[in-house]
Amino acid sequence: MTAAHLPGLAEIIFHVQGTDILVLHTGGRVCCWDLKLATLFPFPAIEIGGRVTGGISPPMEAPGICALPFSTEQAVAPYTTYRYVLTIKHEDGKVRDLGHEFCEVLAPDGPHYESLFLTEDLVGFIVTENGQDNSIITVSAVNSDDCLRNSVSLLKLHRFSTNNELMMSFPFKGHLYVVLEDGQSVQIQHISRKSLRSGHCEECGVYTSEIRSYRDFIDFLPFCFMIPSTPFYGVSAVFIRVEAHGEDEDNSTPGIISFTFLTCTLTHAFDDGVSSPLAFDSPCVTEYVRGRLVDDTNLVWMDHAGLNVITVVVYDDIPRLVVVRYHPDMKYTTIHYLNTPDTINLGNLEAVWIDGAAGTVYLADKQDLLFTLRYI
Repeated sequence: MTAAHLPGLAEIIFHVQGTDILVLHTGGRVCCWDLKLATLFPFPAIEIGGRVTGGISPPMEAPGICALPFSTEQAVAPYTTYRYVLTIKHEDGKVRDLGHEFCEVLAPDGPHYESLFLTEDLVGFIVTENGQDNSIITVSAVNSDDCLRNSVSLLKLHRFSTNNELMMSFPFKGHLYVVLEDGQSVQIQHISRKSLRSGHCEECGVYTSEIRSYRDFIDFLPFCFMIPSTPFYGVSAVFIRVEAHGEDEDNSTPGIISFTFLTCTLTHAFDDGVSSPLAFDSPCVTEYVRGRLVDDTNLVWMDHAGLNVITVVVYDDIPRLVVVRYHPDMKYTTIHYLNTPDTINLGNLEAVWIDGAAGTVYLADKQDLLFTLRYI
């Protein structure tokens, strides 16, 4: 284990795969941290003046460049939402250039869903009000292609009857997939690359993936979802829900936490811009962990491929670092409790991150310390 002082209380936003670059949100600013040298990269931080919301959408990565979309919301009225695209150019694992662009996003007042996506040449934002069937999709070009113009479309969602839905979206090879999950099943709406680029987003196909419940009736509570960098590895998203409360008011009785992997396969269909390159022909795979989550979504994260999800779970008043792993070859999951040094207080963490390929875990505590732990 190694430890280093961060520039302040920090939220880990992203780790650029195969580099020393960790993207942090700290003190209302977004900056890049050098994991190897334990210092900030010498580029001006991006002032966002609000909180990062709606989760982090999958980046667009190519050799030497990473484009990362995220949204922010002002902490005080008016609660304005902004959409950002952070562009990191890197070489030999280090930042060589840092840029960004942003714009204001029109969002309804009151409860609503937000989902952000980025393709090779488009960035989009999806907003849906609670109880409404139609979602608004705004799409903009992210390069100099004059053929792509800003557009606004309405997409009808095939909503569930429950109020405990989660909505998210992810792209793959220019196609867009809009996902609704209610704890019992997942519905995926496919919007083709051709439709997305045309400026009139239309549904091209619908998939449904069932979730096998822990018991016949569970009080499903909305919690969070995580999206891997690419569904190429066989996982499109992971949904984390609290499925059972402790029976006592002090939560002394352990609950149940579910980790549901939305699996997918490559169709190898001819790339005509209309046919979906992904299929969702298998039920979701769910693992159950006894205990309660020690904190909110800051302490749940997944690796680049979506095969490993890490969090901190309290069981018998003891917090433990837990990894739930999906094995795509056999389509099953396993639970791993990681040993941690006594010097780390797992009940005092601000953020967690896992790099499954490198076998590395990062933990940031409330005293601005970043711990790097390497597991064999």
